[in-house]
Amino acid sequence: MLGFVGRSQSTAYDVFHLIFGLLGAATAVVASGRYAPTFNLTFGLIDAYQAVAQLIGIFPTQLFNLTPLDTVQHVAIAVVLVGVSVAWFMRTSRESAKIRS
Repeated sequence: MLGFVGRSQSTAYDVFHLIFGLLGAATAVVASGRYAPTFNLTFGLIDAYQAVAQLIGIFPTQLFNLTPLDTVQHVAIAVVLVGVSVAWFMRTSRESAKIRS
């Protein structure tokens, strides 16, 4: 949630991370983390978008003052969050199918 401390040069980027950090923490607490995989998938897709946005120079590149290092970090985080979420959804889908049969 505070990963931007000491590195960011954009207040909008800092506020974005604070808001989504709080939302992520809330999803871990609410309903015993039931919404965490959906949050992780959504945030992973947002990270992927930010990486693409920086590469092609569209919103929010200038607003967030994104750098090439941000792009590398966004790609890495996107791969992890989307991968973990997809694996979780696939596992729970298989478990649901077993219960129904």
